[in-house]
Amino acid sequence: MSDVPLQAPFDAYMGKEPYLFVSYSHKDGEKVFPELARLHSLGYRVWYDEGIDPGSEWPEEVAVALEGASHFLVFISPNAVVSQNVRNEINFALNRQKPFLAIYVQETDLPPGLQLRMGDIQAIMRYRMSDDHYFRKMEKSLPATLVSPTRTNPSEALAQEGKQTPNRPAGRRDSGSPRMSDIPASGKTVEEAASLFKRAVRLNEYGDVEAALPLYKEVEAICGERGELSGLAKSLGDQALILQENGALQEALSLCEKESAVWREIGDNHRVQRSLGRQADILDALGRPEEALRVLEAQDKILRTARQPDASAMARSLLRRAKILADKMGRASEALPLLEEAYHLTGSGPSTALEKLAKEIEPFLRHLRSGQGDAGQPSN
Repeated sequence: MSDVPLQAPFDAYMGKEPYLFVSYSHKDGEKVFPELARLHSLGYRVWYDEGIDPGSEWPEEVAVALEGASHFLVFISPNAVVSQNVRNEINFALNRQKPFLAIYVQETDLPPGLQLRMGDIQAIMRYRMSDDHYFRKMEKSLPATLVSPTRTNPSEALAQEGKQTPNRPAGRRDSGSPRMSDIPASGKTVEEAASLFKRAVRLNEYGDVEAALPLYKEVEAICGERGELSGLAKSLGDQALILQENGALQEALSLCEKESAVWREIGDNHRVQRSLGRQADILDALGRPEEALRVLEAQDKILRTARQPDASAMARSLLRRAKILADKMGRASEALPLLEEAYHLTGSGPSTALEKLAKEIEPFLRHLRSGQGDAGQPSN
């Protein structure tokens, strides 16, 4: 890791609304700061140690911030479990019975003391997951109360009343907006759908997809009937992911298309573009590169117009378009400028994700340049 101190991605939250206290080892800043920046961009109120004034007494300020937090999140790594500050914060949060989430950024063996205390704590194994799976799981684990009301809510509670067009009765959709499920919902409530959804998530996490899928379908039906669009989109997305991972690509594609349509109706462009990314993956796997390319172009437009553009996501989207053009369609000359732009974006800030992308892009870029009579080294 560089000896140059990392710049804090944003100011820690200092208000009186419910907020998330984040504990981490300073040595993991390159891994943790991009995660914090993403949470902040989605509207989460986050306190982390950058919120301490230089002259303040460290333990006192941490205790005050942690005492006032409504939820606690710790990024677990080998560095974190040997950090006395992190261990103190973990123990403080557990003693105060704070809602607790642990995210493992590296494979880590907990020391016996922490293992005893954290044995039943909810945990996310970030290092084992794809970005998409991780983001979905994290958002499900954090409540909507931590999100500023003026920002797009990235994790609406499934039990909330869904978004409906004024004067439109529940269970009816505007003309031109297809009903998402024909499965009878048996008059169940949104609250019952929330309970079913939690059961489906747990079954899916345990690998019992045969038991999870019918529950997701029931949630889809209830939310479609009740007009609870956020729950409807989430159930569609989870089904699509399961089917994609199990090779049922055409069914997964259909559900992804429905999912993105619902997120568009809600107005959540962040989730629209993520759904489009999955659609492109499926189309590519189905041998339909031209359609995949069009979907990625639509994703790119959303990414470029975001309030806080995500350089990593933009670079990844450009790289995928370049690979399809060059490898699947034989259009290397069109791929090269996309790849040049993607590589330029990887130099836009300190980020482990961007560094990994740069290493992935460099050999491909050299290969394309050599085909164009320019075998020089890539430069940011």
